[in-house]
Amino acid sequence: MTEGEEKKTDTEETSSKEAALDSISEPVAETAPAKTVSMDDLQKKRSPVKLLVTTILMLLIALGIGFAIPNAMWFYYIQSGSQNMDDLKLEESAKDFETAVTIARLFPSSDERLGLSLNTLGTMQLALGRYKEANKTIDESIKIHERLYGEGVKSTKALLLKAGLNRRQGKYKQAEEIYNHALDKIEHAEGKTAKYAEVLMVLSILEIYRGNYARAEAGFLEVTAIHKELAGDKYKEPPDMTMNMGRIAEAKGDYKTASDLYQKCLKELGAPDDNNKASHCLVLNLMAELYITENNTKEAGTSVEKAYALAQSLSAKEYLQAANLETLMNLTSFHIMEDQFDKAEKILKQSLPIARDRLGRNHPAYARVLSQQAEVLADRNKFKEADADALEAIALMKETVGDTHRYVADLMRSRAKVLTRQKNFDEAETVLKQALTLFAECLSAKHPEYANTLMVQAALAEARGNSARATELMARARKIVEAANER
Repeated sequence: MTEGEEKKTDTEETSSKEAALDSISEPVAETAPAKTVSMDDLQKKRSPVKLLVTTILMLLIALGIGFAIPNAMWFYYIQSGSQNMDDLKLEESAKDFETAVTIARLFPSSDERLGLSLNTLGTMQLALGRYKEANKTIDESIKIHERLYGEGVKSTKALLLKAGLNRRQGKYKQAEEIYNHALDKIEHAEGKTAKYAEVLMVLSILEIYRGNYARAEAGFLEVTAIHKELAGDKYKEPPDMTMNMGRIAEAKGDYKTASDLYQKCLKELGAPDDNNKASHCLVLNLMAELYITENNTKEAGTSVEKAYALAQSLSAKEYLQAANLETLMNLTSFHIMEDQFDKAEKILKQSLPIARDRLGRNHPAYARVLSQQAEVLADRNKFKEADADALEAIALMKETVGDTHRYVADLMRSRAKVLTRQKNFDEAETVLKQALTLFAECLSAKHPEYANTLMVQAALAEARGNSARATELMARARKIVEAANER
């Protein structure tokens, strides 16, 4: 075949193919075109799918970031608030916890972090003495906890914080009611567990403050029984229980047993360290109160000095538990007992603002500090101001714990000292008789507190020039104190 013939044949085949293509209907031609499809065309055709996928991925990333950022920020502010609290930067700590609460409100209603944030903020507001704010914060937390956990044990967390608020404000009856409510919830949910025992321990300590010593002792014994049942042969009496039983012995006037238990508690705690300094401080304060009541200046001075040294090194959390204030009050009492009123006045400049601004006027500690200030003012011959403070202290204490409480008797005795300095002997005698009657009713006529009041009565008799009466009263007082330390 010649070259011309080959070209002719190719042309004819091409024409036949074109004719065949032309015979195909239009629609088919659109779905299956004969022309070559480029990569750009393919990319264009897939772009809507890619756009959808890309959009979904971006949304997921945005959601992930949007979820991760609040989580990270919440954790940061909780940690920052805790660190500032440890550093005693209380205002900064409160602001951090407020921010954590704001962030936690962005989480779903089922998230428990808002309740947790409110609890931490409420705790800090309590520490700063912002009781009105704390009350609002804690009430919101209670609602959240009850919604999330119902009658479960977790719902008691905020309740216990509310009880602590009432206790700090001196609302002992309301605090007791909440503690009992929490105990009922825990027992209903899981029985008498370690959590139940923990709350019962706090309630029993509150009963001591309320002057209900029989209830307090019964509570401590039940706590011990619960822990023994839970731990079995592994049970070991904790130091705090030893200390609390010492408090019961003190209330009974058995100072020998009380002192022995406090000494035992110190041994059980071991050498003071970062983990037990607050407990050491508390026990030393209790011992100092014993010795101050007995006018044992040597032992009282040693105990209160040790307590004061430890109080200065307490962590922020322990400091906020008012351990430092208790030490300051005992130190003031010691200086007054030693007639060191200049030193007492200096300590009062520290303790009065703490009691007034952090605990509030309704707290027993404020009344006690106010009574101490009255004695210092009396030494300065500022009798009008002194008696005004003494009367206010008694009135505030009655509002808090009732008319028939040992704390009221204690403040009456203090006022009698002010009246004696003022040479208002008749009224001083009347007030002391009231104090003696109240101590006998709340404690007993064989209690060292009763004896201490007899000693004040003896000082009054001496001031009136009745030395024989003073000698008789001192002899009675010493006999009671000796008996309390020989049991």
